[in-house]
Amino acid sequence: GLVLAWPRDETECAAAESELARRASAHYRAREVVHWDELGESTTGAVVLVYLVRRRADLSFAAFEAHYRERHAPLARIHHPGIARYVQNFIEPGAESPPIDAISELWFRSEGDARTRFYRDEESTRVIGEDVRRFIDLRSGTAIAVRPHAA
Repeated sequence: GLVLAWPRDETECAAAESELARRASAHYRAREVVHWDELGESTTGAVVLVYLVRRRADLSFAAFEAHYRERHAPLARIHHPGIARYVQNFIEPGAESPPIDAISELWFRSEGDARTRFYRDEESTRVIGEDVRRFIDLRSGTAIAVRPHAA
């Protein structure tokens, strides 16, 4: 299984890690980078595409992160008009090599926006596709769609 947790502070983080250590084969911390957020607290009806991303084998983690943050995120802002919140979570290196390098959250106001406003146009599909192939291992990783629910 997969558990994604967003503790509010270091005390909650330590408690979550302690609990996960007893029940999980591995757990990793991630560093969150919010590139834009037009949703705020208004997530009713939202759909989130979550991508578990692995970098290309020929890239260092630093090169992967720099490209993802500095090149890809600005392209996403232009070419994905339906994304209302875009977040990248970079897995922090630890004692063992994590199975992924990042988790991306693409938040849409609605399922309709996710389906019809994912790309701006055909040129956007090409530009994003070419860029993704520069730094992501497309044979590994996965994507899931979720609907957030208030706790």
